[in-house]
Amino acid sequence: MRRSVYIIFGIILAVLLVQVYKMGSEGRTLSKEMKEVNKELELVETDNTDLKEKIGYYANPRNLEKELRARFNYRLPNEKLIIVVPKKESSTSEE
Repeated sequence: MRRSVYIIFGIILAVLLVQVYKMGSEGRTLSKEMKEVNKELELVETDNTDLKEKIGYYANPRNLEKELRARFNYRLPNEKLIIVVPKKESSTSEE
């Protein structure tokens, strides 16, 4: 009788240890995933902050016009556009 109680107790203990090991393994996996998600969250928050700053910058009509002029050579109908090309430097140096 006593021997069967020990065997049952041993089986229950073995099942519990297997479950504890599985839970620990799952916890480590979830911890790694959590770290990756936190990194992604930080990147998204940084992008969000940058976008908000750009929205604030482009909300000002002067800044928007400045960007249009710089990127697309935008000009008003009564304005003339002058493009200055830098002088080429010679590849040989004179001493």
